[in-house]
Amino acid sequence: MSDLTLRDQAAQWQLRLQENSADVNTFIEWQRWLSVSPEHRAAYEAIEEAVMRLRLPVVPPLPDAQALALDDYDGTKSIAEWQRDRALGNTAVTSSRSRRVWAMAASVVACVALGWAAWTLHANYQAQHGISAYQTAAGQRREVRLPEGSTVVLDADSALDVRLSPERRTLTLARGEAFFQVAKDPSRPFTVRAGNTTVRAVGTAFNVRVTDSRVVVAVTEGKIQVTSADTPSGASGATLQAGEAVSYVADGHLAALPATDATIATTWLEGSRQYRNEPLRDVLSDLDRYTGRRVVADTSAGDLRFTGTINLDNSDAWLRALPVALPVTVDEQQDGSLKVTMRSNSP
Repeated sequence: MSDLTLRDQAAQWQLRLQENSADVNTFIEWQRWLSVSPEHRAAYEAIEEAVMRLRLPVVPPLPDAQALALDDYDGTKSIAEWQRDRALGNTAVTSSRSRRVWAMAASVVACVALGWAAWTLHANYQAQHGISAYQTAAGQRREVRLPEGSTVVLDADSALDVRLSPERRTLTLARGEAFFQVAKDPSRPFTVRAGNTTVRAVGTAFNVRVTDSRVVVAVTEGKIQVTSADTPSGASGATLQAGEAVSYVADGHLAALPATDATIATTWLEGSRQYRNEPLRDVLSDLDRYTGRRVVADTSAGDLRFTGTINLDNSDAWLRALPVALPVTVDEQQDGSLKVTMRSNSP
């Protein structure tokens, strides 16, 4: 698929998931493709939306009574033969136009049926394999009660895929942030994947946050095991107790964080975000999910550290005041995004 555009790749995945040969391995490959970048997921969601729109199509108007009255095609010969036989008559011309309208309407109905079949097959496959997908829009929060008893709270602009089987519970946080309260079931491990980080838990509560530069995991109850792409094969990884937190940077290793980071990790559940010595780029990555528009920082500004509290109901005001707290400027770009840069007179 590497030589195809993202939209073409997404369309191929939509078709592959409908095939009778699609199995768990197909789904896993699809999930890996989605997790490559936000652009991959956006391309697939665009294809999904197009298919869903076919469920409620705008059908072109059918021939009126006058057009039907002029149509004397009886179906005893092909349309092409009938058109040739009647080529010299006005009735044939009128009827041909009528037939084309009918053909256009039939084509639309066929597309609708195909789209509905594709959506139904996909939905049936997901239902049969215990697969569900949840997401939130910018500024939206959603609580999800899973069939096995666990609860997940999705923060703004987040996406979560869930696969439940008799043997295991596997969830993938593709973007954003989520708080998990896990129902105890030692026979069915509860696993959350986020980037190159994997969390395993049984009967516990923890928070997972994905930013542009790292994944942060914090435990509020019980204990969990965290592994990363750098964890040696067969190793159990790091064990975290309540009140502990770790971060994983894509080009680094799991690193323990101060206890205060675990304490403030879930303040977003109450409508605010608290940070302690947080890289500004990660703060802005969080705000992306609330403002609904991209907020980026250049390298120097992104390396700055921020400590403080942000009221999520008024995050725009915090952005406007940012140049007062830090030596940066905030400029709106032509595409509506915001760019944060170091002030030219800053050291």
